[in-house]
Amino acid sequence: MDENQKIMLAKIGTSEGQHLKNSLAKHGFEIALVHNHESCKTGCSPQVEVWVHPEDAQDILQTLTQAQRDEWADNGYDAKLAENVFDPEAESATCPACGTQFSTKQSACPDCGLCF
Repeated sequence: MDENQKIMLAKIGTSEGQHLKNSLAKHGFEIALVHNHESCKTGCSPQVEVWVHPEDAQDILQTLTQAQRDEWADNGYDAKLAENVFDPEAESATCPACGTQFSTKQSACPDCGLCF
């Protein structure tokens, strides 16, 4: 990967970076993991910078988003629930974690306990 033609996408743990690199390679994306000694001084947990070709950045983010949604679905979570926003002005709300409908007079979901 040409040093002059990439952008930093993220800074993550070393093992997560290697997992990400392997996962994205299966989708045909090349990323570089770089340990920047300047940004990681004594005492920090090992991290790497994730560098990508600019033209791949949007597709990589979409691939990762879809992979996350697939993982949620595999675990029985409906990703559409995440779109629910708690509006204290409304009479009721739908919990974005479990889907329970409840009165906005409550500050937490009565089913799963998610606080708002």
